[in-house]
Amino acid sequence: MAGNPRASKGAVAAEAWRLLLDCALAQLDQVAGVVRGLGLSPGDVRALLVLDRDEPRTMGSLAQAWHCDASNVTWTVDRLQERGLVERRTQPTDRRVKAVVLTELGGRTKAEVLGTLYEPPAGLLGLDRPGLDALRDALARLSPTPAPACRAGPAVRRRRARAHTPRMARARPATVCGPAGRPGRARPCRWTGSRGSPRPGAARSARHAG
Repeated sequence: MAGNPRASKGAVAAEAWRLLLDCALAQLDQVAGVVRGLGLSPGDVRALLVLDRDEPRTMGSLAQAWHCDASNVTWTVDRLQERGLVERRTQPTDRRVKAVVLTELGGRTKAEVLGTLYEPPAGLLGLDRPGLDALRDALARLSPTPAPACRAGPAVRRRRARAHTPRMARARPATVCGPAGRPGRARPCRWTGSRGSPRPGAARSARHAG
């Protein structure tokens, strides 16, 4: 299929993806050998790549990042802590919550793992410079990027504002008697911001007006 000008775009994309996966899978044995040499498991490597020295991660956030339950996270963190690669810290905002960070040894181990993972294979180094530039540019366009933050619509913003408004402030406006006994709507109270709560002295003024 390679070089076939009549192939569909989807067929070419499928062939490119297959070749890309084949190249990546061919490097797994080398990576696994280095990981075993460090005494790590694939789960340990996954944990090290997510953790950092300066950004503590709660156990709950790690469970979400690793797509596993809390018991698996606890087992992995315990294993890494026994080897001195991570440590648990108490959150300053909530001492009941423990966060996990890499130790100095954990940081060095992570750097060594990344250096191995990012080392280009011989086949890639065998490409000429224009081919490497074209491949890099194409893969850069495939790199995942954070999704843009979506601005909530008017209806959502109104529901959020209502949820954070005290119940008394959300009460319906009271019906009061205006001049000549005609019913009218109470104006918003300037000193509380709620409806149906007249300003001090407003009731006395209404009686005098009647």
